Amino acid sequence: MKNKISKIIWLTVIFILIISTPYSYPQIFPWSPVQKITSGFNDKNPSFGAKQEEFVLLFDWEFMVFERHQDTSSQICILKMDTYGPIDSVLYISGNSGFNRNPSISYCSSNSFYFGSITNSLALWESERNGRWDIYGAYYSASSGWQQPFAIDTSGYDKFHPRSVCIDSTNFAITYERNNDIIFKIVNGQTHSISYDTNLTANESAVCKNPFISRYYSLYVSFEKQKADSSYAVNYKRSNTLPNWTESDTTAFEGNNINNGFVNDFGGLVSVFSSDRLGNYNIYGTAFDSFEGQKPILIDTASDNYDYESYLIPVVTDGSFYNQANAYIRKTDSLKIFLTQFNYVIDSVNISDTAEAVSLTLNRGLKFGMYDALVWVVFNKDSMNYSGLYGKSVQIIFADIRQISNNVPEKPELYQNYPNPFNPVTKIKFDIPQITSNNASNVKLIIYDRLGREVEILVDKQLGPGTYEVTWDADRYSSGIYFYRLESGNLAETKKLMLLK
Repeated sequence: MKNKISKIIWLTVIFILIISTPYSYPQIFPWSPVQKITSGFNDKNPSFGAKQEEFVLLFDWEFMVFERHQDTSSQICILKMDTYGPIDSVLYISGNSGFNRNPSISYCSSNSFYFGSITNSLALWESERNGRWDIYGAYYSASSGWQQPFAIDTSGYDKFHPRSVCIDSTNFAITYERNNDIIFKIVNGQTHSISYDTNLTANESAVCKNPFISRYYSLYVSFEKQKADSSYAVNYKRSNTLPNWTESDTTAFEGNNINNGFVNDFGGLVSVFSSDRLGNYNIYGTAFDSFEGQKPILIDTASDNYDYESYLIPVVTDGSFYNQANAYIRKTDSLKIFLTQFNYVIDSVNISDTAEAVSLTLNRGLKFGMYDALVWVVFNKDSMNYSGLYGKSVQIIFADIRQISNNVPEKPELYQNYPNPFNPVTKIKFDIPQITSNNASNVKLIIYDRLGREVEILVDKQLGPGTYEVTWDADRYSSGIYFYRLESGNLAETKKLMLLK
């Protein structure tokens, strides 16, 4: 309980900092150009770690799991991703020559509130080894790496859609579909033992499928439940303390609904789903706890929209959900991935025709700079007879820089800091014009001492056109003359400032 209260206090502090920081909408950082993640193979169905309670925790790298198809077999692969992209070779973890598909992954971490490292992980997938689809897994620890795969459920009937969340350094909560029911287990990744096993829908006569799992202090499992007219609702069950579970409750009923899992908001979780209640499939969310209620996330009656994922503190209002980075797939006569920030569409990627099987994934957040995050969206698309993985990234700003105007300046300019002299806080303003087709410029703002030694990097990132202001707190530095230098495009300008204590 103390741990929960402590996290709530810290999250409240972060939330106040974020909403009090007057950066403008839309977000000041554009999505990066498309980057090729894998090539030369048929790679599909990527997935980053499951969203759970530490939604502001930033990693220095993350695992991504995906399918690699070769001739008459398919393997489950792991790739490490940091802020620049892949940082290691592709690792094959499924360990057989048959068919393996639908991978998912979850992480445990060491953390110091904002920043952490992945210490343990569990990957799950479907494997056709025994004349049916069974559930297998592989466990990772930072000390010994990835272990050999092990069977989780090889009993009768096909099993589908395994997903997990971390409980502690060795134990993981997992859920999957078996014989029209939703199964829940606690699995020790290190010993492969199962300490808890239950059928969450044993009392349901209807078909139940496609479960998702999340942990926000309580365990949540959402799933699709067939209605009398053969369409599907989305239901969920919650456990505050195992083995006790709430009765099944509904988050989406009207129309046919496709479960899309969970995203976090400041007060709890949001169950996300696509529904055809207006004709085409649009995206909605039902929030639990402090922001209870159902809201539309995306309404577009001319196309189908699905596979919505978001990053970092979606804020529920009377109008909609506002999220700092979002991605979803739009289907009309072709497939397109849309990338948004808050409620603004910022970018999009053309994928293929509507016959292609396309999926996307969004990571949990990588540490970038002092207090910024970098978010990847990774998706598969066809290129030269292969289905490779591609990605785009965006920087999420917390509080170190703000855009004070989105008017496009005619030229780059660095202004004199104010106040000057100062003690110990001063503000530095600069203009960034539109100089590239990608609507972004690499910008560096660095503080030097009078001997030309680098003191502090205030900005090192891509910025869209506009006027920006950075606050420098020099409380830990001694009095004297310092210099600040702005580098952007063809501009390299230096000005002097004076700290008087």
